[in-house]
Amino acid sequence: MKPLPSSERETLDQVLVAYDYSPDDFEATVEEHAPGGDGPIDMWSFRTVTVRRKRTGHRRRYRDLPGTVWIIDRFQLDLVAGLFGRP
Repeated sequence: MKPLPSSERETLDQVLVAYDYSPDDFEATVEEHAPGGDGPIDMWSFRTVTVRRKRTGHRRRYRDLPGTVWIIDRFQLDLVAGLFGRP
């Protein structure tokens, strides 16, 4: 796994600050996956993005496919729903 690219990290941090969370309390890593398999979704490469809140240990994984914006499409919804605890 490798760290989240800086441009995405900046967006992640902006979302965190907007909801009163400290960006320093979150780490985000990326794992790249090559295309493979027989299904229609398997013909594309994708990434798994893992976001973990250090203080609480809450962790969520997001499958990032072409044409999706995981930070807005999924992470922000989870943050608002309280899946990472309160700010």
